[in-house]
Amino acid sequence: MPTFIIMKGQRVMETWFDNNLHEETTIITSELGYSNDKIGLKVLEHFIKCTKLAPWVSLISSTVPKLLLYDGHPSHCTDEFQALALQNNIILYQFPSHLTHILQPLDVGCFQIWKHFHNLAIYESLHNLQNSYNSAAFLRDLEAIRMRTLTIPTIVSAFQKAGVWPPNIEVIFKKMRKYSIAKPSSTKAPNSDSELPVYSLSKSILKTTPSNAYDIVNVRKAWKSKIEPHLSSLSRKDFDNFLACTGSKVYQSELWKGAVASIQQVAKENQKAADKARRYIPWKGALKVGDGRELVL
Repeated sequence: MPTFIIMKGQRVMETWFDNNLHEETTIITSELGYSNDKIGLKVLEHFIKCTKLAPWVSLISSTVPKLLLYDGHPSHCTDEFQALALQNNIILYQFPSHLTHILQPLDVGCFQIWKHFHNLAIYESLHNLQNSYNSAAFLRDLEAIRMRTLTIPTIVSAFQKAGVWPPNIEVIFKKMRKYSIAKPSSTKAPNSDSELPVYSLSKSILKTTPSNAYDIVNVRKAWKSKIEPHLSSLSRKDFDNFLACTGSKVYQSELWKGAVASIQQVAKENQKAADKARRYIPWKGALKVGDGRELVL
């Protein structure tokens, strides 16, 4: 089924259609980037239309109802949403509150895989020296991420792991017991000498956490004056070499920090210039990718 995408913002940008998304994919904007009652209704209309056109529809009777599993988002609970589902022979089944992480197949078996392939797409984009991964880049990679994630074995496995299909109440109870177990406290008082710190350090040496290279150099000097008298001549030499190397690395990191800050500033300026030149489509509401491409041309 083609994707229904909610993009944060108010304008439909032309760059959103320069990709390989299916022409029946639908894009709609939301000022906050979240669904609402109107968008929820559009999603259901998209679902109804796409399932009617699906190849497997001809294999079953039109009188056979469809089952739609959904969470308790307010946009799914309006009278209009419920009525539209009823008119189209759709049975709505809402997941119990606070249990979607156990029962929803997407949460159980798909989102982690999606995140993996999404991160790969970002890394590849950065590897190709793209200075930012914006919404246009995401839409460019979306179809590939979706196809690599939502394979038939993954979907079947997700329903099995959730205990939804085939129905398996024991799987659900097992997950509920797992998540209901209280995690042990991470704090533990030392009960033996081996758990106590080896050295007791003066608080005057590290009054504050170093926040820059200057602080690190000063702390380094303090450590040197405290530790060096207790070292043998050979160990003192190794220790001095170690301090010299760390000092060099600190200065190098400061240089790199300045270089990176300069590059980031240039990138921000370039992005601002690109944003000013961005063109958008004067459109309100849901827009199919195929129609959007025609408007761009």
